[in-house]
Amino acid sequence: MNKSIGIKSDVTSWDIYHFTAGSTFTRGRSRMSVGVLYRIGANKSSEQSGNFENPSEDNYLQRSTTITKATYSSFGLILGYTFAFKKY
Repeated sequence: MNKSIGIKSDVTSWDIYHFTAGSTFTRGRSRMSVGVLYRIGANKSSEQSGNFENPSEDNYLQRSTTITKATYSSFGLILGYTFAFKKY
């Protein structure tokens, strides 16, 4: 049984896709970058340790392992600022 917490670090177990878009605005010696990113992923055979669909007195503390489809999604904002000093 897998007792790790969170996403397993196996490269082959998760299909995660990243989508990123952004732009840079320049004014004088300053640059401002703004972007967004979106990530989605799935694992078709993730181990779920514990199934409480039909709990009873006999099996309440027994955590049965089931295979389930796990999904992941995330949204992010990217900000960046650059200031160029004068060359001497």
